[in-house]
Formats: sequence, structure tokens, C-alpha cells
Amino acid sequence: FCYEARTDPNLRSQGIENWDVSLFKSIAVTERVRMQYRAEVFNIANRVQFSPPATAVGSATFGIISSQLNNPRLIQFALRLNF
Repeated sequence: FCYEARTDPNLRSQGIENWDVSLFKSIAVTERVRMQYRAEVFNIANRVQFSPPATAVGSATFGIISSQLNNPRLIQFALRLNF
């Protein structure tokens, strides 16, 4: 039998690279009330990051990359009222 270490440096995958952007705009409604408009974009470049390959030796899925690790681009808008 040949035993392999639990973490093989040759099978490690790359890290996640997401670029997130946020824009905020504060507006004075009255002297005590402020409104804030927010626009946030997560993974702005929409870069795909694949999961590491399956590492179960002898399995039919050994070495196959079958999923995506990160989320696709997400855009959200919000209004916040501070009083």
C-alpha cells in the first residue's frame, strides 16, 4: 500500500479572487434626517473560480472538476434612512 498525505501540495487549488465595489451617496433630507443610497457589486469582473478536483483515488470522479467555487456577479441597491 502507498499512503498519501492528507494535504498534497501538488493537488491544491488557487485561492478565490473576487473584486467587490461599493458606492455610497448620503443626502440630507432635513436637519436630523439623512438618506443614504448604496450600490454594491460583488465579483464585478464575473471571474469564475472552479472547485478543486475530486481526490478520492479509485473513484470514477477522481481528478474531475465538477463545480464552481465562487458566486457569479451580484448587484444590489439599497436606500437607508437615518433619523
